[in-house]
Amino acid sequence: TLTLTTNGEATRAGKQFLPRVDIHETDQGLVLIAEVPGVDPDGIDLRFERGELVLHAKVKDLPHAGNPLLTEF
Repeated sequence: TLTLTTNGEATRAGKQFLPRVDIHETDQGLVLIAEVPGVDPDGIDLRFERGELVLHAKVKDLPHAGNPLLTEF
């Protein structure tokens, strides 16, 4: 059973992000394509736990000049 969640979940730091994800089934298994800007491939943790596929990714803070007015990444 595949359960899709449309709401992001709060993290310990209070920040959350729900990436856009495509999942395709092939003869070899599942292919997951996720939109996670600013994430190094080594910073991705993908696992199956308690019946859910869980994707954790760590985004590095980028240096900003001045006070940001709008941030999306």
